[in-house]
Amino acid sequence: MKVTHTYQKYKPEATCGIIASDSCKVSYVPGKNRRNGEYCLCGAGELAIVWKPRTSEKVHIFSRESGFFPVTCLKASGTSEVDYRVAVGYADGAVNIFNMKSGDIEVHFRAGRTRVTSMDLQNDLLVSAADSEINLFDVVSGTGTRMKGHHGIITRLKILVDRKMLISSAQDSFIKFWDLKTQHCFATLTGHPGPVWDFALARRDELLVSGTNDHNLRVWHINYVEPVTANDLCEKQTDKTIADRNETITPLNETQFQISAQFLGCVQRSGVRRVHCLAFDPTGTYLLCQSFDRCLEIFRLLDEDAKVKRLRKKTKKAKDKGLPSSNITLGAEDELLPILRIFLSAKPSSCDILAPQLVTDHDSQKHLLRFICSLKNNMLEEIQLSIPLCPFKLQTLQLTSTLTKNCPNARLLNTVSIFGHRSSVIACSLTSDNLGIFTLSKTEAKLWSRRSTACLATLEWKNQSRSNYDTSDEVSANKSLPSKASSMVLAQEIVMLSLVLRFIAVTEFTVISDSHHIHHCLDGKQKKTGHLLLFDLTSKSIVQSIDDAHNGAVRTLAITGDKKGIISGGSDKQVRFYDFHLKTADNGKPTLCLVESNPVKTVSDQISCMSVSPNNRLVVVALMNFHVDVFFTDSFKRIHSLYGHSAPVVSLDISADSRLIITGSSDKTVRLWELQFGNCQRRFTSHLEPVTCVRFIPHTSLAVSCDQGGQIKQWDIKKFREITTLKGHTGSVTCLATGIRNTALLTRKDTPKLQLSRKSRSKGRQEEEEEMDDEMDELWGGIIVSVGQDFSIRIWEEADELLILEEEEQIAREQEEEEEELVRSEAVIPGAMPAEASEIGPLGRPTGDTRDAADMFMEAIDIYEEEMEKRKSGAKNIAPHPLMVAKGTDCPEKFLLKSLMALRAPYSRLGGGGAGLEHTLGAITSDHARRLLPKLADWLSRGWEVELVGRAIRHLVTLHFGLVMSCTELRDVIRQSSKARMDQLVRAKNLVGMNLAGLECLTRKLQEAQQIDLFDELITARDKRVRKHKAKQARLAPLLPD
Repeated sequence: MKVTHTYQKYKPEATCGIIASDSCKVSYVPGKNRRNGEYCLCGAGELAIVWKPRTSEKVHIFSRESGFFPVTCLKASGTSEVDYRVAVGYADGAVNIFNMKSGDIEVHFRAGRTRVTSMDLQNDLLVSAADSEINLFDVVSGTGTRMKGHHGIITRLKILVDRKMLISSAQDSFIKFWDLKTQHCFATLTGHPGPVWDFALARRDELLVSGTNDHNLRVWHINYVEPVTANDLCEKQTDKTIADRNETITPLNETQFQISAQFLGCVQRSGVRRVHCLAFDPTGTYLLCQSFDRCLEIFRLLDEDAKVKRLRKKTKKAKDKGLPSSNITLGAEDELLPILRIFLSAKPSSCDILAPQLVTDHDSQKHLLRFICSLKNNMLEEIQLSIPLCPFKLQTLQLTSTLTKNCPNARLLNTVSIFGHRSSVIACSLTSDNLGIFTLSKTEAKLWSRRSTACLATLEWKNQSRSNYDTSDEVSANKSLPSKASSMVLAQEIVMLSLVLRFIAVTEFTVISDSHHIHHCLDGKQKKTGHLLLFDLTSKSIVQSIDDAHNGAVRTLAITGDKKGIISGGSDKQVRFYDFHLKTADNGKPTLCLVESNPVKTVSDQISCMSVSPNNRLVVVALMNFHVDVFFTDSFKRIHSLYGHSAPVVSLDISADSRLIITGSSDKTVRLWELQFGNCQRRFTSHLEPVTCVRFIPHTSLAVSCDQGGQIKQWDIKKFREITTLKGHTGSVTCLATGIRNTALLTRKDTPKLQLSRKSRSKGRQEEEEEMDDEMDELWGGIIVSVGQDFSIRIWEEADELLILEEEEQIAREQEEEEEELVRSEAVIPGAMPAEASEIGPLGRPTGDTRDAADMFMEAIDIYEEEMEKRKSGAKNIAPHPLMVAKGTDCPEKFLLKSLMALRAPYSRLGGGGAGLEHTLGAITSDHARRLLPKLADWLSRGWEVELVGRAIRHLVTLHFGLVMSCTELRDVIRQSSKARMDQLVRAKNLVGMNLAGLECLTRKLQEAQQIDLFDELITARDKRVRKHKAKQARLAPLLPD
């Protein structure tokens, strides 16, 4: 029997640290009581988050149940507070529609094989773009179509609901207009020099502004032609059979053109980089233009009165110059004027704008314009502009946090920044009880709760005052602190001087919970001063600063094995030793400080990373000359020089028993060394990108490593094999931290033992070691924390589920074969064009779920026929099939109908979501289709699920047309279904007509009742006036003369 190798599987438990990803655009969503601007929607990795900028609160979080692919586009829509929906597109081509109030998925389907690039959701109509194709989906009916016309990535989609049109732009430099009725492209705008990255509409969708790679915005005027009725065509259409001699050939559909476009000109913008986002406010007055610079540009679109004044002024200037005024017209640069340039705190990734508010201030009117920006530094900023209505020249503004009377001005209203770092996370570590996570970026450090993923504390040293912490003898108030950190360690006071610390080298640091002091290693890249800063976590202030720690950049920090000091290494080839001591401050309170304990040691090359063995016996130093040197801690005498890497070692770790070393290098390899003899036990070469960090999982036989490709690999260091790969990061993984949830053995106290003889002591020691090994083998609950350049902090925890290597390898091979098969598995209509060349096709793409659904549906057809045969044979007391019991019915027809209805259910294992019906029916065999068609015709005659059954009949007949025409029985089925469909249409028409008649009757009754009330009010008012006049006459009668 073949031996299987099993391990505990690690699954993602939580993700935090991302506020807004730059892969999708931010947008405002309506809040409570239809208040627009209260909430904003943005993507955060694989999550979609609704933020409240005013309070920095997470209102809603939308996540998919499976998959680690990030969100690439978002769109929110809602006609009322009941049916707010959020459409989310992912990098793997999946599309989910969530209900904003409940958070449930209403619809899901796969739009393509690659990422969803654009999306729009209006009322119950959703359009999404993937694979250069447009997927049109009706949420209510559950039907959709895939349209193809562009030859590049589609960058923007916009639905015109009232005109029943769709506008799309793509990287093929075209803007296309689509008719949603016929689902075909009927017009194309050309003339762009490169990809069209975005466009915006204003003036009832009649003005279109597009942005490309150059520094110009192109303006178009779109004239929409009203649809022509049949009577108009009969009146206007002339006899084309007799043509004049001078008449040219006229297109047959000349009178059916829906739009006419006129190019108005170009408007120059200030930015030099390509346009990324264009957005008009809801009133169409202001245009927000965002590129990849730090500057945002605001344009003002003139109204009709302003255009008349500008035309009059332009005509007057022409007359003064002696030019003819008949040819004077307004161009695009006269209608769309640049008015403001706003510099942000960082480069923006996307933005959205609200309608301006008219405010009167000191006899002058101005607009208050709000917009929100998602920045590249993982931050949201909401800005308010004060813009006067009177004309003014182009101005450049800086953001201010206070309210000023200057107009125009730009004020920062709200920010969302506490839930993430401003730069990519370069280090992480777990606390001693593994309940906290500490992360480090170049400008700040944060402490997180592992269970709630809440940010507990933030340390910043950029704005710290040196006078508050400088304890050196010489006053250096004029010196400035470095602004970027490279590594850190954390200390916890146990018995004042006994400090529990652990170190992770290179751009890394570690954290211990309930700690009071944290030690930073700051590296100023410009001056490379080599500062060391000691922080107090309770006050979040700097306790001590060592300015001359190193002559160059400090590369690494390590905690000693006895937990009483630290060791630092830098680019100056020096290793320094510090001990922790208590120092009495001026106020008499003892304060922790660092004191240099040993003379400075020098190594042969610059240090890249370093670590100390847990038994405090050895120090391992990695050098830039590709070597790893092992020294004694007390004498700093070198005992081993480990070589074999072909690039510098960027990370290393020592096992908990101080026996093994694991190193990771930029040469894409991971090596396992034995510390006693210095020999290399194994070389792992599975990484495809340079390795960035390696770690042992404490008290286990497992290790993990990560690379710049975003992959985390898990290794068995006893059997020297790769176990699995953890995926989730979209960029480089910069650091790892490992721990265990069961810390009982790590914190237990040793009980005193009796003095025994030498033989008894030896036997007892052996039994104790065996018992310790057994207890360590039972230790479970591993934790892995990973951080990356995508700002994400991911927590992986050991699950109860087993991971069998042989099964995982087989599943991986099956997935690869399945992906290749799905590319060719889309059904092709005989005699028709293939799906890749056809302009229209069924919604979405087939998936593994649709293939499995086809197998299960064919099994349901077989079960239905078996149950019907049993009932026809007259057998009694027959138990129904278990699958029928699972469906909650004992009727074979109801069972088969429920199986068909489940094909488009969002969460059904038998379904493929919104695109499940067509792709599933296209995957069943011809024999099952021939047996299913008569049943569908029978259901249609009975009126069961008319819409669903009609779709199934139409799709099956289209795919198996040759089979239907060659079989007499199926031809009769088609006649029956055709007659049944007409009957159902007549029935539906009569029902709708009766309902309309009833509504008209109710309308008339309501109108009559309103008229009666109106007349009663008029009569009552007349009577009051008459009575009032008579009373007045009665009072004046005695005074009037005879």
